[in-house]
Amino acid sequence: LTDFHLNPNNLNDWKNYVRGALLSKLRDINDEKSISFIAFTGDMIDKGGASYRTPDEAFGLFETEVIKPLLAGLSMARDQFLFIPGNHDMVRNNDDEREELGNAAYFKSGDKIAKFMDKAIKNDDFLGMRRVEPYKTFERNYYAGLPKDSFYSDIFGSAIKYNFGKESVGVCLINSSWRCYGELDKGQLLIGE
Repeated sequence: LTDFHLNPNNLNDWKNYVRGALLSKLRDINDEKSISFIAFTGDMIDKGGASYRTPDEAFGLFETEVIKPLLAGLSMARDQFLFIPGNHDMVRNNDDEREELGNAAYFKSGDKIAKFMDKAIKNDDFLGMRRVEPYKTFERNYYAGLPKDSFYSDIFGSAIKYNFGKESVGVCLINSSWRCYGELDKGQLLIGE
């Protein structure tokens, strides 16, 4: 699943029309072959939750109105819903323009990007990318309580391990949206090493 862009208008459409139809289709799929997990690939909320009082409120509504009904309707556990952020999950005005212009000038080489990312991960430091913080707070709260050997999270992504009988499968979720700022995202997506 992808690109929900939660806002008051589409939330009503979701509740009244889409949720039931999607759940019906997912149940059909699940009946044929059990769904192991649902992956949501970004843009849970719209424009950093601008239609709501806070980004936390927007992410909370996404969990309550989208995630929980899907999981309940399919009898799936909380850790079976995976998500990564999209550009609309970034709260772009959390970083000031001067700082962003400095970052844009600094991130011209792979070595500088890697050095910045290493330091940010080591120190759990959101300096220069506070736009990511509301999303990471939501993610960390959502997955709180999972065993440390099955879930890992840092500023730039997360990973989760599933055990299926004797087999283990790891899923990496990489945040390529951490550089999104302003209205133009072209050329701003970075992953690092």
